[in-house]
Amino acid sequence: MNLSLPTIILGDGVQNANEEEIRQSYLFQQWWKRIANSGEIFLKSVHIPAVYKWGEPKEIKMIQLEAEAYDLEGRKLGGITTLRGDTVVVLTVLNIRGRDYVVLVLQLRVPGGGCTLSGPSGMIDQGQSKKDASVREQKEETGTKLPPGKLVDLAEAVHGHQLPYVVSSGTSDERASMMVTISNAPRRLLKDLEGQVGGLLEEGERTRVMVVPFKKAFGELESTGSASAKLVLSLHLYGKYRRKFSARIRRWLTVLNWR
Repeated sequence: MNLSLPTIILGDGVQNANEEEIRQSYLFQQWWKRIANSGEIFLKSVHIPAVYKWGEPKEIKMIQLEAEAYDLEGRKLGGITTLRGDTVVVLTVLNIRGRDYVVLVLQLRVPGGGCTLSGPSGMIDQGQSKKDASVREQKEETGTKLPPGKLVDLAEAVHGHQLPYVVSSGTSDERASMMVTISNAPRRLLKDLEGQVGGLLEEGERTRVMVVPFKKAFGELESTGSASAKLVLSLHLYGKYRRKFSARIRRWLTVLNWR
């Protein structure tokens, strides 16, 4: 099987990056290594109509491409893909007088056609850990300081190994890790958080915070009409985690304080 890097063909509209920059980018390298390691796909060429950069300094954050790809028997595979890399979703749990509340964000999403309810979420940039990305997104999307808490990879805790979830394998390479942060908080924080506006305006983000009791969270999803599948999975995993490790959580909460 040919494991050499595929030919890259840039679309006429790509003026902000050259072939070598794309080939060496974190997003492309991560995607290519997964294909090479799978041993199941022959990638002949990649046509790239668009590359998106943002941040300071500007870096490649998203790549749209159409790959000429085949399976091991020579049958052509669908290859239209958006590369955006690995992501985190943070379920923020506040324990207030023995009752769990979850901090959610409501955000207008053009691809989704309206408002979507989710947890703070975003990409894991090159050189960042899941923890780094989780802390960043929690701060950016809630727009406020939250209590320091215990950060846990839910899949690793529940299943015993790290298991990032493929979000939409037909159109994107995104793999999401479901994280939870658990902390004590004073009751006054509920009022401070509710309706808080967050998000990075320079990146087209504008979020509004909602705080709901964990036991009523699924009902809240139904009432909004559009909920992120990653949030649904996070709530499900946290429910399993809470049942499995209730004693451990109680020990954590005895040493965590709101400051």
